[in-house]
Amino acid sequence: MLFVSSNYRLNVFAFGDQTGERNLALKDQKMAIDWVKKHIAGFGGDPQRLTVAGESSGAVHAHAQLVADPTLSGVLASGSLYLSPPLPLSFGESLLSKLSTTISELHPGQTLATAPASAIVQALSTNNVVSMFLQEDPSDTSLTNWHQLTLHIKRLMLGDVEHEASIWRNGQDPLSAASLVSAFDDTDPVNGPALRKLYGITANRTHASRDGVTDFITDARFALPVEDMWAAARQEQGSTVQWYRYLFDEPNPWHASSRAHHGVDLVMLFGGLDISHSTHAEAVGRTWRSKWISFVAGEEPWAKQRRYAFGPFGQCRELDVEEGSGEKEFSARRRTRAMAKLREMGWSAYNPIFFKVAAGKVSLVDT
Repeated sequence: MLFVSSNYRLNVFAFGDQTGERNLALKDQKMAIDWVKKHIAGFGGDPQRLTVAGESSGAVHAHAQLVADPTLSGVLASGSLYLSPPLPLSFGESLLSKLSTTISELHPGQTLATAPASAIVQALSTNNVVSMFLQEDPSDTSLTNWHQLTLHIKRLMLGDVEHEASIWRNGQDPLSAASLVSAFDDTDPVNGPALRKLYGITANRTHASRDGVTDFITDARFALPVEDMWAAARQEQGSTVQWYRYLFDEPNPWHASSRAHHGVDLVMLFGGLDISHSTHAEAVGRTWRSKWISFVAGEEPWAKQRRYAFGPFGQCRELDVEEGSGEKEFSARRRTRAMAKLREMGWSAYNPIFFKVAAGKVSLVDT
């Protein structure tokens, strides 16, 4: 197996400056993919068997590359375009105008296109811009129908970890239980109360309500999209589908009370940190790496009609998707009743609630 990594622009530097192209990170990545296709045979590789892989925002970008080029295989770890879908140009133009105005006020004569990086970072901080997003781009139609094009991906490994939304926890802690209740009930008076009940969000239980909101974000942005993409692909492609669904549930080997949080799977994937004190985590890491290698090699890492669970307690195995013990275990690992309610509501109904409780509140500090 040949491993290739490439740099690409991040944050506002990947966004554009109102004078040129947008989504520059995707263009950087596409250039790298094209380079690999052209030259990998010289290193002993096969340009017809390329796999792109990413985690979190990297998975968002990997998903975008896969819908643009269905000849690629892919791994989407803890992310997809459902985590951060392309937003209308008006959103981007508004943000860039705000940043441009701030730069001109702080550094007269400078613009977003000409200002040094330090001035741009200062403008981001001044406006409390903590993350960027992909933009809908009329000049690039590869993302126009990304929902439908996703089903054209031939070979994919995708999954989520148990406690993905830990990266939003710092943003939840300052919020009162009453404000969280309001975010659900006022945004959707019809479905909001029922959804709150499923997640245990009540005005008189502050800490439990914050936990419930974290679980809601985990389901809405990670677990449900993965589950539904996998199900749709199996139905669309039938026996030809080569999509492999996993659950990563092995907890943080240093702080088990943090559970299997966003990003902990990378610790066990790359094996660059000493976790010999946790034989369970070491065992999961070995199996986790072997399954990745098997998938990249074109093999079947596990039965494609079954989900595969990594952990907890060092145990790794397939879960049966038929009614019975396996499906019951999946329901014990993931909030299937709550996800069914989200599915019933639909993206357009629960997405406004997500923005009320999550927008601008991402933090990696305590992950």
